[in-house]
Formats: sequence, C-alpha cells, structure tokens
Amino acid sequence: MTWTKPTYTQVKKGPAHLPSRPHTHVCAAATILVAALLVAGCLSTTQPTPTPAGTPTTDDAQADTGINPDLIAARNTNLNRHVSPDFPNHPIVLPDRDLTGVDASQHFFTTSETLVITSNDPASQLRAASIAVISHAPMLTLTTTNRAAILNEIARLKTHTILIVGDIPHLPAQPGIDYITDPETPDALGKLTALQFVTRAVTNQQHIPHAIADLDGDTAVELVPAWANTTTSTTTATSETSTSTAAAPTTRPTQAPTDLQAFPAQSRRDADTAPIVIATAASTIAGIATAKAFGATIRILDDPDPRYSLATMKQVAGLADQPLIALGAQFGTASILADRIRRGERTHQYQPGQYRRGTVYPHRIIVAHPINLTAARPDNPVDIDGEFEHLHERVMRYITPDPETQVTPALILTVDGLRPEQLQLWLAEATRNNTYLILHGNFHHLTTFETTFTNPNVGMAPTGDHTQAATWLATLTHDHNLPQKLFLTFGVTTAEEAQNTATHHDDLAPVALITAETPDDYHKIATQLPSGVTPGISISAHNPLNAWDMTQLTPRPLMINRG
Repeated sequence: MTWTKPTYTQVKKGPAHLPSRPHTHVCAAATILVAALLVAGCLSTTQPTPTPAGTPTTDDAQADTGINPDLIAARNTNLNRHVSPDFPNHPIVLPDRDLTGVDASQHFFTTSETLVITSNDPASQLRAASIAVISHAPMLTLTTTNRAAILNEIARLKTHTILIVGDIPHLPAQPGIDYITDPETPDALGKLTALQFVTRAVTNQQHIPHAIADLDGDTAVELVPAWANTTTSTTTATSETSTSTAAAPTTRPTQAPTDLQAFPAQSRRDADTAPIVIATAASTIAGIATAKAFGATIRILDDPDPRYSLATMKQVAGLADQPLIALGAQFGTASILADRIRRGERTHQYQPGQYRRGTVYPHRIIVAHPINLTAARPDNPVDIDGEFEHLHERVMRYITPDPETQVTPALILTVDGLRPEQLQLWLAEATRNNTYLILHGNFHHLTTFETTFTNPNVGMAPTGDHTQAATWLATLTHDHNLPQKLFLTFGVTTAEEAQNTATHHDDLAPVALITAETPDDYHKIATQLPSGVTPGISISAHNPLNAWDMTQLTPRPLMINRG
C-alpha cells in the first residue's frame, strides 16, 4: 500500500553526526515547530553552503564570478607564467601507449647528443632516471615489443652516446654511436658523471613519480628502491647519504671497471619557460624523467581527472586553454582534459566527506542502506534518527587504515508517489552528516525532484529508461555546475544487465549494484561491467559476508548495500 501524504509530526527526527555517534532526539516542541513549518510550506529545500572562499588576487579574477573562489589564487599563479612560444598554446596529452617514453622525448627534445636506455625493471628505471635528470638527457624504456620505436627515436635524436642501464634486449651496433653499459655499482655513478651522488630511498612504487618530480636537476641524487633491496641503502625516504656508504647488490660487481667511459652531461634545455607538466602514478617513469631532464616543472596529481579534489584542481586551474602537458593516456584526450578543467573551475560545491572532492571515485567506499519510504504508514512512521544511527554503525565496520580512502554513508530512498517537500528532513540530515541520498524510483516521477537533485549529495537510481535518465541527470549536473553525480543501476542480476550500465556522461559516476549472495555470483557479473562503471554489491541482511570478506572480492565492490 502506498502512502502519499505522510504527516511530519509522525516522523522522528534528530541530529546525527557521522562518523561520531548520533546525538539524542531533539526536544518534542522543536520537532513539532519544524514539522508545522514544513507542512505550511515555509521552509525550502536545504542548500549546502560552499566552503568559505579564499580572497581573489586580481580585479580580473574577482570580476569572473563563475570561477570557484577557492581556485582564484591558484589560477592566477598558474596564469602568471611565461611559456616559450615553441609549445602549443593549449593542453596536450602525450599518451605513451607503448610505454617507451618516446612521446615525451619527441615533444621535449629535437635532438640529443646523449640518451639513457633502460629495462622495465623499476630498480633500473630509478637509477636511469637519476642519471638522465642530472645529465639532462632523455630516457627511454626498451622491452621486447617496442624495439623499432626505440631505434627510430635514436635516429631522430641524432644521438652519439647511449647509456644502457639494466638488462635490455640487444641493440645493434651503429656507426657513430657509442654504447656505455652501467655496471650499476656504487662507484659507477661517480665515474660516469664525475659527480658525487647522494642516495634517496623510495619506499613504495607508488611514490616513484613524486620522487622523480622532486629531483631538481642540479643536485646529483640516486633514487634507490627500498622496497626491493633493503641492503642497497640504509637511508630513509627523506634522508640522504653519500653513495660511498651504500651497500652494493649481491648480484653485481662491487666496483666499476677502471676503463669505464664517461657519460657526457648536456646543458639544461629549459629556461623556466616550459609549460606545467602533470602526471599521475600511472605515468611512465621514462616520460616523467625525460620531462624532468628537459627542466620542466612536474606536478603529480592524485587522479587523472583534475576535478577529483580541490588540491588537484589548483594544479591546473586556468589552463584549459593554455599550454599544459599531460603524461599518459589516463588523462584521456586533450579536449576531455580541457573540458574537465573548465567544469572544475565552475563547480563551487563538493562531494560529501573530506578533502573537498569533485568526483565520487576513486578512493571512496560507499556503505548504503535502503529505505522504502512509500511503504511508510501513519501507524508505522520512519524513525529518521534511528535510520541514521543504524547507518552510522554500518559505516564504522568498513573504516579503512588508508587515510586517502573515505568511507561515506548513503541512504537509498524509494520515493515513488512522494513529493519533494516530503524529503526535506532527510535531505537536511544527510547534508549535515556528509551522507549521500540516492533517490530510487520511476524516472519520470524522479524528474519532479529536480530542485532536490541540485544538492551535491543527491544521486539517482532510476527505473525505466536508463539512457534517458542518465542524459537528464547529466544535463542538470552540467547546467547547474554541480560536482559529479552518483548514477546507480539497482538490482543487477545478469551479465547482460551488467553490460548495459554504462552512461558515457562525464558528469555522472555510474555504479552497478549487483545482487549477489556469494563471491562467485558477484564475480561472474562484476567482470562483465563496461569500462568506467564502478562495481557495487547488494546482499541480504543476514548474509554471512562481513567487511573483511568484501575486501577480498574481485573486483572490489566500492558500494556495499546490505538489507
């Protein structure tokens, strides 16, 4: 039975602050007063207040009221740079699909007397990057599948001296080219470059891009893989010592040959006129090292979509139609990157939770709880306070030690037959508690909640025309300059349904909530999801799978709905 006219004095309501425990109920008089105002239509839908803004630094920036005030200072800094006219006056993406680093080499170097070539072993790549940056030489990675691209790039660069670091496939002898093999001993760096190196440990492979980007090109630093061979260096990730104190790997000689040929250093090409270069953990070491060898400033983003957070947007604000170089296919096309920068600049609100994020994923787990509001009756009112406390208890089970991963609560509200004003208390509580509200119901009825959807924490789980619903929500999100919206496909039970969950809208974060009671059932469907669709799992209230079990599922579900 559908109840279409609930009375707010029958709905229990009280404040609840996640992740801390909810407070007790507010006094009855306050509840009755709020309820009376709501019924009378005196209160409008709560609109979250944006984070207090910074102060604009120029009159021009102040005049552009469409820009998020939080970005104005960073935007002005990014625009106040002189870039050589040799670079394109717009963003470009160097995809480096063959993982050689050739794209970066071609972009930054017209010719190069010297070149560093290495294997795809991370330890050898770190050492090669250390040498390439201080010697201002491009770096390439050679594997068994990209040999032709490497040989073509050697010819294009007109290189005369090549330093080989690590075990690589054989390169043919060529007239006019000297090959030097790095014995990878502690003293070899000094003999190759006539410089005294200090070691800097890299304790996690995910930190490699940051480590290379932090090299200044003036100080000789050997990056050492601390995760692979702890005997290579006794330093920590932040301390430095002379390489003469570092122990040599047991599989290599302890001293370089006395006749080891020197590897000539080149002059730095950049005079602080290169565009800003952005990269992520997915960018190739060779690409980052080559840009750094040229002398470019490299900024490492936590995600290739700059809308991910306020911090990532500050790195690129103002550069949608300015020189900007992105390293890696993960950034998409140049036009996609530019559009995301523009969208991020004009988005003044953020996702629920910390770090002022603009996209839903990555680094987020959503713990959901479904509530069928259409089943409520005057003799069985929904206890809002109790529902938020129950959700809070669920969230605490999924808290992760990773500080970057947020565990965000969500309520999936079935709202068929309800009116927007009947959700005002739910919206106010969800906004105050950094909680998503996902409205579930017939798409055509959901369009009557248009004003509700303009809140940054409100997503959609439509029934009916999936494509039409996605287009409608994406258009609303774009037109209102909102952060990315959750778009949930509820109750996916077959591989065919899984394959139809894509939306192809950059303003939406599609999630397929897979109904499954066992890991095998989940895996069979989750592996059929299209690229870009985030997997979630919906299990019954009494299913024995616990929070730890969820971390073992493949692919890992990033939305968990129990009940």
